Amino acid sequence: MESVIDRHLVELRKALDSFVETRQEFDTSQIINYFAYDIIGELAFSMRFNTPKDADPQILPPFNHHIFLGSIFGLLSFLLPYSRLVSLYIPSQCLQGLIRSRMKLRAQTNACVAERIQNPNKTEDLMSPLINTTDPMTDRLLGLDDLAIKAFGFL
Repeated sequence: MESVIDRHLVELRKALDSFVETRQEFDTSQIINYFAYDIIGELAFSMRFNTPKDADPQILPPFNHHIFLGSIFGLLSFLLPYSRLVSLYIPSQCLQGLIRSRMKLRAQTNACVAERIQNPNKTEDLMSPLINTTDPMTDRLLGLDDLAIKAFGFL
């Protein structure tokens, strides 16, 4: 896994050097986000998202929204059993945007897990142990939904 990170760091360095050589303005945090997201994709799912090459902010999942929504739910932990259901009906444009962002992240996780299961490889990634894990109650391999729930934390 270190080789994956090393390779991406070399690519990041080349990208930054290119910006300097061409005197092109760039957003450092955005560039680092692209590379971090690509590293996560490769380590978790053996998938390259190619976000550094595409350099499109729309490709990145809404991590900040996801974290902010989790913080809100965490502050209201006593309401947690109800908050997910009730929050869908609160007519707040901000809250609904946060929920849509989380749904987008969940859909991407589901797609990554489905792709990873359909195209098994010999590369060790974070999904490998999960794919081969059995449910202790049923002694069956985890299903797509269970894998997606566990993989949601990777992104």
